[in-house]
Amino acid sequence: MNGNGSETKDPMKRLSDLEAERDYFRQVAERLGRKALADAQDFSQMIRDLRRREDKLQQSREELEKTIEQRTADLVTRNKELSDSTLRYDSLVKRIPHGVYTLRVRETGAMQFEYLSPPLCQILDIDPEEVKRNASLAFSLAHPDDREELESSIRAATERRIPFRWQGRFIVRQEVRWIRLEADLASTPAGDIVWNGVLSDITEHKRVERFLQDVITKNPMSIQILDKDGLTLEVNPAYKSLFGSVPPSGYSIFSDAQLLQMGMGKLFDQLRNGEIVRFPDTHFNAHDSISEFPDVPAWIRTLGFPLNDSNEKPERFVLMHENITERKLAEEAVANSNKLLQTIINTAPMRIFYKNRELHYMGCNNAFAKDAGAGCPEDLIGKDDYQLAWKEQAELYRTDDLRVIESGIPKLSYDEPQTTPEGNQIWLRTSKVPLLNESNEIIGVLGMYEDITDRVQAETDKTRLLLRQRAILDNLPMMAWLKDTESRLEMINQPYAEACGHAIDECIGKTDLDLFPEEMAKGFIADDREVCTSGRKKQAEEKISSPDGIKWHLTYKTPIYDEQGMVIGTAGIAQDITENKLAEEERERLQMQLAQAQKMEAIGQLAGGVAHDFNNMLGVIIGYSELILEEMDPSQPFRADLEEIQKAARRSADLTRQLLTFARKQTVALRVLDLNQTVEGMLSMLRRLIGENINLLWMPGNGLWPIKMDPSQIDQILANLCVNARDAIAGVGRITVATENTALTEEYCVLHAGSLPGEYVRIAVGDTGVGMDKEMLAHIFEPFFTTKGVGEGTGLGLATVYGAVKQNNGFINAYSQPGQGTTFTIYIPRYTDKIIPAAVIFAGKPITTGTETILLVEDEPMILTMATQMLVGQGYHVLTAASPWEAIRLAKEHARSIDLLMTDVIMPEMNGRDLAKHLLTISPNIKRLFMSGYTANVIEPHGVLDEGVHFIQKPFSMKDLAAAVREALEG
Repeated sequence: MNGNGSETKDPMKRLSDLEAERDYFRQVAERLGRKALADAQDFSQMIRDLRRREDKLQQSREELEKTIEQRTADLVTRNKELSDSTLRYDSLVKRIPHGVYTLRVRETGAMQFEYLSPPLCQILDIDPEEVKRNASLAFSLAHPDDREELESSIRAATERRIPFRWQGRFIVRQEVRWIRLEADLASTPAGDIVWNGVLSDITEHKRVERFLQDVITKNPMSIQILDKDGLTLEVNPAYKSLFGSVPPSGYSIFSDAQLLQMGMGKLFDQLRNGEIVRFPDTHFNAHDSISEFPDVPAWIRTLGFPLNDSNEKPERFVLMHENITERKLAEEAVANSNKLLQTIINTAPMRIFYKNRELHYMGCNNAFAKDAGAGCPEDLIGKDDYQLAWKEQAELYRTDDLRVIESGIPKLSYDEPQTTPEGNQIWLRTSKVPLLNESNEIIGVLGMYEDITDRVQAETDKTRLLLRQRAILDNLPMMAWLKDTESRLEMINQPYAEACGHAIDECIGKTDLDLFPEEMAKGFIADDREVCTSGRKKQAEEKISSPDGIKWHLTYKTPIYDEQGMVIGTAGIAQDITENKLAEEERERLQMQLAQAQKMEAIGQLAGGVAHDFNNMLGVIIGYSELILEEMDPSQPFRADLEEIQKAARRSADLTRQLLTFARKQTVALRVLDLNQTVEGMLSMLRRLIGENINLLWMPGNGLWPIKMDPSQIDQILANLCVNARDAIAGVGRITVATENTALTEEYCVLHAGSLPGEYVRIAVGDTGVGMDKEMLAHIFEPFFTTKGVGEGTGLGLATVYGAVKQNNGFINAYSQPGQGTTFTIYIPRYTDKIIPAAVIFAGKPITTGTETILLVEDEPMILTMATQMLVGQGYHVLTAASPWEAIRLAKEHARSIDLLMTDVIMPEMNGRDLAKHLLTISPNIKRLFMSGYTANVIEPHGVLDEGVHFIQKPFSMKDLAAAVREALEG
């Protein structure tokens, strides 16, 4: 009977039935094969026939395609040439500002537009399709007063076959527009007449003509239009008002003796050549005036210019006449006044000159002319400074003159040097003001100066003494100043000016309130008053703001007394001690960093120290709970309780691993990684982890450098940071994960504790959560520190991240402000060397069994008993030893039958690696599997984490143990 209680069939009978079935199916297969072979041969013959027909068809198709392709190419070429020609014509027609049309007139008199260009339709505001159907719509736009003339012109041109020319008014958009129509007519064999014409909008041209006519008629100046022979064609009303009448018919200006004497013939020749001519001002006396014009004014000014038209040589000319008698009289009065003014200027003791806007001299007094090396003032008129005795100073004078003219602002009482014609240097005190006309327009510059050479020499001697004193002050290696009793600066040196960011002249007369921030300045002034009031010296350290940043000064202040012993101010000096202050602050900062590092290291040592014993205890709990659950019936009421115990033990093991990660002593399997690929593999899990209300934004860097790290640590880091970010976001928010390459400089590392210069791969995790203040940021990486409520967090998430980063020689920074979110930035060193594989670590493998003999060495009795039960339950024969020497004894007794040594690494008498070496001398083929609950820094010196060495970390589960044993035996 089998396990289900049914009978078992006779195997021989079953075999015989199977052989009979096989023979039957073989015969069927042979018959089907022969039939398929015959069908295949027939099918092959059909295929060959079809292929021959297909080849002939293909040949015919190719010949037909070549013929079609050639004909198509010829047709495309012809169409393209026609299209290009049409496009060029359309483009030309659209670009010209006139309308183009083609009109066909039938023998019956019917008219039809065959073509209307877009500009024409736009000018007349018509629909081309409607007008093509009814040509009379276009002519109906003609002004009612001009329509009859248009129709008459059309009939005349049609009947006589002559070019059509007409201009008149159209009504377009309820507005009168002037239109010019032109067309050439051609007859067709059918007897029709085809008009090819142009339509132009000349409304603006007509408006300009009317404007010009108004200009001539209403112009207040006298205008006379002449032909080429000097005959008057037209005059305006102003001409009649000026001369009293118009020239008689047939009167030419060349018949007037006085005009010919003035050179009218030569000037008129210039007009004929297209030039603009200004005629000489003409004075007419009563006895010699032109007989036809007895009442002509005394003085006339005439301007002539040709009227340019299509002819190369102008045929008409315009003369504009102006009565300038009053102006001439005013000029004479001004001349007399100028003579009087020149007399006054020449008698003045100062040098006086005036120039026009082009900086040419208009006049000067005798004293100035003498200084300039000229015989008299008239010799300077029209010249500039470059042509006078002071060529070396000409550019300087020109600059000053232009500044006064362009700005309109006088430049008063300034001193300037000058070299005399004899080569001596003198000093002048000069003033320059804008020169104005009667309309208050600037027409030049007026200047005056006096010789102050003796005065300047005396001041120079005094200045030289002051400069020596100033040089002493400015070369002091510290700031120096003098103030009055109101704290106003009376004197400072250059270091003081540089400290406050102003020029020396800008500081004199000001107080510290004008130069420094208010609070700082008030402190300085209070110290000054204290010195003035008490009469005692004062020494103090002062913090000031300068253009170069914050500075520290050691200041000494002392009172200043006059001859009567009264305090009249303070004197002070200050030495820059900023470097000393910065060095002191740096020492304090480094001391704080050292204290923080020592605190974190102490916590790490504490975490690593308890790991071994805690792992052993957790291993016993996990192992025995697994053994009991293997044997326990699922219906037992205590099974659920036992499973909860097992879960709690595993969570405790996870906490231990987190502590070890923080202590940077967890065992890891290092790999060379592309951080972008590793993160992308986590994105789906992270999105499920943070929920749908939070957007996860992934921003990978380009060309990311490789790193060497355990991938599980990256998973752990990202999971912890994203969970923290999720908990910090209330409602909808965003988490951003970004990577990039970066190189850190020494300057950066000085300001960021724990960092070292070099090349790193940076990963940043930022959120839009509630943020943290500075006090909270100072504790976030400490184990068991949490901002969450009771029971909501262990406080090991960020501590684990910190430990994983430090274990890989990286560092982490946190930036946050309340209400502004938080960003964690992690720097992992760039990998450049070849990878060294880590020890083989087993986890999560399926349970496998075996029959080999295992020598189990463990100094912890509970672990020894539990591991033995696990191995026996998996089918292995187990030899147990509580010490290395006991293990050696058993090995000698069972040298040939021991397949695997499974030993603890750290034991009192001998470590596991030395025990393995010893047993290899007894049993050279024995395999080795090491185990330990100690941290990585303890067991690593024993070589059990080297390449190819099998190792399992305590606490381990039954699955972990089974997988590790099989891997060690088979590897």
